[in-house]
Formats: sequence, C-alpha cells, structure tokens
Amino acid sequence: MTHMRKQRQQGFTLIEVLVVMMIFAIIGIASYQVFSQMVSADEQTRERQAQLQDLQYVMLTLERDIRQIVARPLNAPNPEQRHRYLTADARALDSDSGALGFVRSGWQNPGMQLPRSELQPVIYRIRENKLQRLSYPYVDDANDEPDIRILLSGVTALQVRFWLNGEWLREWQRPGALPDLIEVTLTVDGLGDIRRLMLVNGGQFVSADDINGNNADGTER
Repeated sequence: MTHMRKQRQQGFTLIEVLVVMMIFAIIGIASYQVFSQMVSADEQTRERQAQLQDLQYVMLTLERDIRQIVARPLNAPNPEQRHRYLTADARALDSDSGALGFVRSGWQNPGMQLPRSELQPVIYRIRENKLQRLSYPYVDDANDEPDIRILLSGVTALQVRFWLNGEWLREWQRPGALPDLIEVTLTVDGLGDIRRLMLVNGGQFVSADDINGNNADGTER
C-alpha cells in the first residue's frame, strides 16, 4: 500500500499538466512575437538600405547632369518654354510637383557615328510619386519620344532653386547666363526632405558661409 501511494504522489495531476502546457504555450507565443519583430525589423532595415542606395544613385545622376549644363534652348513639351535652356516650371514640364529641365553636353558619340550631337535635353519631374528622368535624342525636334526612366519611388515633391550673385531664384530667366549652384530638394517617404547643392559647370565655387551669410532668411526672387 505504501508503495502505491508513493507512485500516485510522484505523478502529475491534470491541473498541473494544463498549467505546464499553458506556460509552454505562452513562452512559444512570446518567442514567436520576438522572432517576428526581429524579422520585420530586418526587412525594414533592408528596405531602408535599398532606398538610401537608390537615393545616392539619384543624387550622383543629378550631379553628373547638372555639372554639364549648357546654355542651349530646351526641347520642352510646351512650345512657349522651348527658348529656355534651364527651367523649373513644373506645369510646362508636365510634372505633378516640381521639375527641372535643361540641356547637357557630354553625351558621348564616338567619331560622331550616330546621327545626333553630343547635346541631350534632360527633364527631371514627379509623376505618381515617382521621380522620372526624361532624355531626348535631339535638342530641336519636339516630336521625339523621350526615354523615361524611373529613378526613385516614394518621392512626393521636387523643389529647385538657382544661386547667382548672392541670391536665390525660383525660376531661371537670365538668357545667356548660368547659375553658380542649383539646389535640389527631394521629399521622400520615410526620409523627409533631402537637400543637395550642386555646382554648375563653369559656375563659381560658393562656400557654405557665403550662402548662409547672404539671404540667410531663405528669401528668393
């Protein structure tokens, strides 16, 4: 009899088994939640890294193009704008929010084997929250279909300003001249406003002190 009582005392009751099972279930749920959060955080980190890499490529492309701006009339969709070789007119360039259009040099054509010059009209604009780069094969043919590349998604706005002689300008209306700097600001989902100052080919170097010291209130004409 004593031996049988000891065996019954050494076993688990149903309530004890249920409690143990509940504890393991809670631990399992908690472990899954932690794992799920770690996976989600890792995915967000990867997405953010990819977004930053794409943004870096956009800025390098912009800087390369802007450094090669030339004073050459722009092949703009709006006939009234074609005499402008540098413009930030979003309506004329058919952009949802801000734009930048110009003609750049340096479009390589070794030995002039292709039936085009080394000048290339380029437009940056926003369509459906995507930053597009449009390029045309000819400067003077308004009927050309552009090559459209989507550079970055999640872009809600493109703002442009031109720096010349100590002042900021929202629109460029100085025939025969080029600005020293072009300021480009992109509003990107998850990153906010990304601002970059870019030196124009032939423009004078301007230090940050010069910019901050003149028109420090951010006003422009």
